[in-house]
Amino acid sequence: GLSPFAISATVTIIQAAADCTYSVSPSKIAAVSDAGTYSITVTTPAHCTWGTSEALSWVQLSPTSGQGTRTVAVKLAPNVNLNINKPVAAPKWTGSVIIAGKPVTIEQEGGCVLCLD
Repeated sequence: GLSPFAISATVTIIQAAADCTYSVSPSKIAAVSDAGTYSITVTTPAHCTWGTSEALSWVQLSPTSGQGTRTVAVKLAPNVNLNINKPVAAPKWTGSVIIAGKPVTIEQEGGCVLCLD
């Protein structure tokens, strides 16, 4: 006679993550000439990952990637004219970085060591 037998199978279910939406706030930083650190908040569902991109020599982002809602520190170098023979303000720096796929504009005023304000 025939003996009963079991059939087993492995089924893998691949489920795409729910749509991830991202927002950043604020979308613009208006900075004084001094060095400083500013905060950008990324808002997204907890399972969503994100990254940053910046190519500005005077900007450092930390962290450069993350998951879920987090705050990114934007550290700016000083924009100061150090030439004491020409006491005029340094030109304003303007640029943008990408945080979680969104552009963030950064404008930093220029200053100088011996400006006669």
